[in-house]
Amino acid sequence: MPVSLWPEAAPLALVWCCYLYMPIVVYLYSKHAGHPLIKYRQPHLITPLGCLLTVYCLGGPILLVWNDSSPALVYVFVCNFVPSLAMATLLMSAMVVVLHHKITELLVAPTQFPRDLIPTLTRYRWLLDATNQRTSIAALGCLLILPHAIPMAASGNIARMTTSTFYASRLFNVLLFVFFIELLVAATIAFRLSKQLAPIVDTFHQRQTYRWSFGCAGLFVAFSFLLAIGERFLHIDRLGADYYCRNVLNTLAAQSVMFFNLVLPVYHVCTYSIPLTSFITTLLLVQTTTRVTMVATSEMPSHLMELNDYLRERDHYAAFLAFCLISRSGDCATEVLLAWRCIETFKTCRGTASTAAHGSTSGPNGALVAAEQVVVMCFGPGAPLASSALRAQFGSIYMDRWAMWKTIDPANAPPADFFDEFHQALLGDLATNVLPQFQAQSQSWSIYITYIRSLRGLEKVQQMGSIPLAWSQHLHVVQGHIHVEGSNASIQGIPLGSQPNDATIDEGLRPPTDTSKQV
Repeated sequence: MPVSLWPEAAPLALVWCCYLYMPIVVYLYSKHAGHPLIKYRQPHLITPLGCLLTVYCLGGPILLVWNDSSPALVYVFVCNFVPSLAMATLLMSAMVVVLHHKITELLVAPTQFPRDLIPTLTRYRWLLDATNQRTSIAALGCLLILPHAIPMAASGNIARMTTSTFYASRLFNVLLFVFFIELLVAATIAFRLSKQLAPIVDTFHQRQTYRWSFGCAGLFVAFSFLLAIGERFLHIDRLGADYYCRNVLNTLAAQSVMFFNLVLPVYHVCTYSIPLTSFITTLLLVQTTTRVTMVATSEMPSHLMELNDYLRERDHYAAFLAFCLISRSGDCATEVLLAWRCIETFKTCRGTASTAAHGSTSGPNGALVAAEQVVVMCFGPGAPLASSALRAQFGSIYMDRWAMWKTIDPANAPPADFFDEFHQALLGDLATNVLPQFQAQSQSWSIYITYIRSLRGLEKVQQMGSIPLAWSQHLHVVQGHIHVEGSNASIQGIPLGSQPNDATIDEGLRPPTDTSKQV
């Protein structure tokens, strides 16, 4: 690079050095594509988007600095075709995300939808297939590239141009105007798509992601276009030409898309930030509940499983305990809840797959002590915990079982599923006698149950898109799930159909930001 270019190219070279992080972020994003914070963002489409943005941000400045020797065709490919393909990729990923969320919303709150929803989704069923998605990106990319290719073909001499001569030609002005119009149309479509993401199922804030990424990118490109008008048409502003200011703004527009769609998810995955830890914990619970090997746990009804998972978080347990102490709901509700915690402590010490960090002691001795505490506090003579009805039903059974275990292996703790029948009975008592009143007064329960079922719905739709079934089978699965969920939609409280819709939900319905601690 000639020394005389340094005063003009120094800002561009500085931002180019700042963009060297991009390949690392793309690699980390693809590496963690199966993480709950990334897998529902269509990583198989966002990863190519990151590659395209990397090519543009790192390749464009190099071609501009060495504009006297770089071919104009290479510049057009890197600075016009690649951004058009990136816009096509981002728009297609947004369409797929909206389709997945619409199906999920149908599973979570079917009463909010018109009767023609299924036919509407049927028209876009082909977007569930990854191959069709890539084909659609190629077609949309060609459609966006076509307005660039027609003026290039009409000029006839672009193949003999260098970047510097192309930069001074009228063809550059035409392509600049075409690109600005395309970005304006793409931003409008993205904003309309983001409106389809109802907050009731927008667990990972995709609505804000699309709006911020396209909004910031549009502002940078609009400012760059205003500089171009002054520089190329009015000849009153040389800032953009002398210091590559417009090109810096264009790369910052690409960085906006990169930041909101790739950098932030990777940052949250790598740091496990507090505001999103509840999402991670909740989703991991959703995914592990279907893989539990214990027979009693696998047979636990879904509403009891949801209550069990809810109580495992420290803040939720504290709120539920405070409600039991204040309201005096049911028969010995506080004692039943404390008995549940005793069994959870035993499970924690035993190190089962479905534990939460309730206890402070671990290992065989700690588990044996915890088991003895359960027997003494829940079944022994004058046991202070659990209700009289549950004690009468399970007391003699577990006392005999405990005595038999002490004769077989007195030095070791019983297996993790030793108290599972009683554990499920405690949850059933809480769900029957306490939960209806609690969820009528607690916003945290409605938030939790909405998001946990949204995550389950997203997981089901993700599986629908990965399994090569006919759409009729997919639709049968959806309708069957709606039928099952519809029968349980009002489990112990407010029906899901009565959850607030997109017009009424605000940021107050986001999951609490400090739920990472466990009881």
